[in-house]
Amino acid sequence: LVGYSVPSLVELMKSPWPNLQNLDTNATEDFDAVLKAFAKSDCMPNLTTLRIQGQPLTPKQLSVLAKAKHMPHLSLVEFYSVNRHIKSYILKEGKATPVRDDILPTQRDMIDEIINLTF
Repeated sequence: LVGYSVPSLVELMKSPWPNLQNLDTNATEDFDAVLKAFAKSDCMPNLTTLRIQGQPLTPKQLSVLAKAKHMPHLSLVEFYSVNRHIKSYILKEGKATPVRDDILPTQRDMIDEIINLTF
C-alpha cells in the first residue's frame, strides 16, 4: 500500500485487505492497544512485511505480532524514522529475532520503488 501519507492501522483495519503483502504505517500514541487489535484482526491474512514509522516496539509487542494467528506469513517487521532505517526483526515460530544492523532487508525494495517512480 503506497500513498502520500502513511495510513494508520486503525483506519486500515476497517476494511479487508486480503492481497496486501507489504504495509507501511505509523506508531500512534496508544499503539499497544492498536497492535493487540491488529494481531487479532483477520483483515490482512497475506501480510509478510510490516514497516512502522516511529520507535521500535518492545519485546512484548513484537511477541504479539510474532504470534498473530491471522497473519501466518508475517515474517519481517522493520522500524524507521523519516526514511532512516532503525531496526528490523524476523518473526518465526512465535519469536522475534533482531536482524544485524548492517543488513537492511527492505532496502532493495525501496530502491526498486524509487526507480519505478522515477522512470
